[in-house]
Amino acid sequence: ENSSPVQRGRFVRDRILCEPIPEMPEDLDTNLDSPDGFTTNRERYETHSADPRCSGCHALFDPVGFPFEHYDGFGRYRDQEKGVPIDATGLITDEEAGTETTLDGVQSLLDYLTSGDRARACAVRYWSYYAHGRDNWQEKKCNDDQVRRDAQANGYTLKSILMGILHAPSFTGRVGDQ
Repeated sequence: ENSSPVQRGRFVRDRILCEPIPEMPEDLDTNLDSPDGFTTNRERYETHSADPRCSGCHALFDPVGFPFEHYDGFGRYRDQEKGVPIDATGLITDEEAGTETTLDGVQSLLDYLTSGDRARACAVRYWSYYAHGRDNWQEKKCNDDQVRRDAQANGYTLKSILMGILHAPSFTGRVGDQ
């Protein structure tokens, strides 16, 4: 019945940026406190994320998921929750580049994602996965790198990604069982 900044942030990190996601401890209680005691969903998640056992992963997901808070659990747009204005601010950290970008709403996240090649490179990975039906084989890294270079040289258009996959040796030739 409520939005989930954790699920939304995890989706962005995992499926749009192809970032490695840490394993959740098996004995971790993932149940949230009842929403009745909180004014907003954001307040509920911030309280949950303050737990030291949870904060490591939530620091990755929540700040990226909060910009979606204008959309409820059903995807309906809202300006307020229980009479309180929605706070859709967040932060995305790029560990590799050593940068932090402040977010305010979905458009700012979209602007961030389209400003670099990380999301585009991730799209290449998922299209390659779809084309090959698997995501783990010995030649994968070389294959993905070649497709990514070809796509990048041609503006990361869908056509350039698909043409790169179609022309890759892993797609045009057969490799014997090893």
